[in-house]
Parts: sequence; C-alpha cells; structure tokens
Amino acid sequence: MNCYRYSSASLFKDCYGYSSLIPVFTHILTDLERKRIRAFIKADGEKWSAIRGLATRSRQYLPKIEEDLALIRKFLQHYEMESATFRSSQQ
Repeated sequence: MNCYRYSSASLFKDCYGYSSLIPVFTHILTDLERKRIRAFIKADGEKWSAIRGLATRSRQYLPKIEEDLALIRKFLQHYEMESATFRSSQQ
C-alpha cells in the first residue's frame, strides 16, 4: 500500500501508527538555553560550565539540525508545488 497517496486519517494511522497529526518540534533551544546564550553574548564571551556544555552539544548536533532543516525546506517546496498543481487543475 502506498501510504503517501491516501489522505484518510485511518489509512494514515494504519501506515504510520500515528493519528492524523504528526508531531513536529516547534523550536530547537529551550527558553533557558536562549537566555544563557543571550547572556553569554552580552557578557563578551565569559565562559561558564553551562555555556561550555551548550557549546559542546551545539557543535555535536548542528550538522543534524542543518540536515533536518534542509529536508524540511525541500518538503515544503514540494508540498507547495503539489498544492499549486492541484489548485490549477481544479480551475
């Protein structure tokens, strides 16, 4: 069964084990991480343990985040192209 061709929630659930909504992360950093990064930038680079840990994790995960972001952009580009094609065929 080609699950990509069906929009029914029940078929989607059968294909992926999800309900009709796919959870998507809405942000990368926590509020605390944003606050610490802003404080670090304002403090002209004073390093403390929380910032060193954040820098390490950032370097570690940045390639995957960039890869995921590129995939999301490609998905949206394809999605919008398909939507435009569908709309033009309806006219």
